[in-house]
Amino acid sequence: MTSDDCRRDIAVRWTVTANLLLLTAAQIGSEDSTTCDTTFSRTADGLPVLYGTTLAGALRSHLADVLGGYRSPSSAAQTNRLFGSTDESEGHESSLICFDSVADTDLAAIRDGVGIDHITGTARDGAKYDRELLLPGATFPIRLDLIVPGAANENELVGALAIALNGLETSAISLGARRTRGLGAVALKNVRAHRYDLTTTTGCTEYAESSYSLSALEQKTAHATTQEAVIAAWPAFRPVLLPEDKRRALTATLNIYLDSTLLIGSPGSDANSPDKVHLTESGKAILSGSSVAGAIRAQLERILCTIDPERAAARLSDLCGSPPKQRTDQVASRLRVSETAVSKARSYQQHRIKVDRFTAGTIDTALFDEQPLVGGACTFTITVRNPACHEEALVVLLIRDLFDGLFTLGGGASIGRGRVTGCATVELPDKELVTITSSKNGRTEISNAHLLEGSMAELRGQS
Repeated sequence: MTSDDCRRDIAVRWTVTANLLLLTAAQIGSEDSTTCDTTFSRTADGLPVLYGTTLAGALRSHLADVLGGYRSPSSAAQTNRLFGSTDESEGHESSLICFDSVADTDLAAIRDGVGIDHITGTARDGAKYDRELLLPGATFPIRLDLIVPGAANENELVGALAIALNGLETSAISLGARRTRGLGAVALKNVRAHRYDLTTTTGCTEYAESSYSLSALEQKTAHATTQEAVIAAWPAFRPVLLPEDKRRALTATLNIYLDSTLLIGSPGSDANSPDKVHLTESGKAILSGSSVAGAIRAQLERILCTIDPERAAARLSDLCGSPPKQRTDQVASRLRVSETAVSKARSYQQHRIKVDRFTAGTIDTALFDEQPLVGGACTFTITVRNPACHEEALVVLLIRDLFDGLFTLGGGASIGRGRVTGCATVELPDKELVTITSSKNGRTEISNAHLLEGSMAELRGQS
């Protein structure tokens, strides 16, 4: 094979730039730190870095999900043509180049976490950790270059890129660690595209004189979507008609109101702060996805052990991921929880004291202060990808138990904290809706419960 046989005959080169806005806190990349267990990658100037490999992997996974369904092998021909193939006989490099990006701010916070023993409900030994997170509002200016070989179908390649980037435009893609727990949600803004026709002298000259700087395309009009930007740069483009979206998911949207105080513990920010305050970032009280997911997993285990103890462990691991102590054959969670801010809440400082249960007197040096939230509301989602039949009823039972007060959110459940009321809409994979509403008389009402008859029978092992 000669060098000419290995050379790509490039006919067209596309440059796409955009702003990637962080909607929730994120840990993109992982680095050792002297101040916490893990942090994110930074430049020498201390600014956070989004590596092109991270972005490319997320885009490829999203395109594979759309074309083949969640967790499908990313071997679809359209995916391989855009992102390259690792096949030993016909492997080829990616047509898409994703550049590294540096954020416009280094605003970060350290968030505490702890593993909970599912039997005792207390912290597991050695399970305390903390991580540094980049806060919402940070923006990564990104650049992607698409190389179109002479023999390739340009319209198909550009269309596949538009589909992949649509995952960022619709916030269907999250980046970094703990994505299933609400971290790393992003949105794509201000998309610009430029087409260089390298079969012409003008196109070659224009590309040769172009700047690497992302500001090189700022004179072009920004668009809301990649498809709009592509059409503006190349009117001959025809949007690719997609086959049926193969992704199957159950999505529950919960609108909750705090019926009692809520405390997701976080250390105070200064010496005069209470010993424990509710988690707050950028001035907003946060209902963290990891805290909600932990409470959900514990309640799912109770439900499954009550209904079908023999299959409870296997079903729980299949849905929520491998147990923390499992080191081999690990499976990621199919259950995803979003992270959100609590609105219209207020906080107050509460003084507490430990009491000796033998003398009924106070314990020396055991005075401590807490600052929980009271009032307020928020909306968050629970998503189950590729749900099994029995999991439809399982999620509805879970939400009913939350509104009935059978489990709570945050810490302090034994002193009445974390109770919520509200309503939820569960969209089943076939797009039918089930509504769960907590009423004033203390009873939770479920509409369209007949849609769950088959799922409930499957959950009980009666099918």
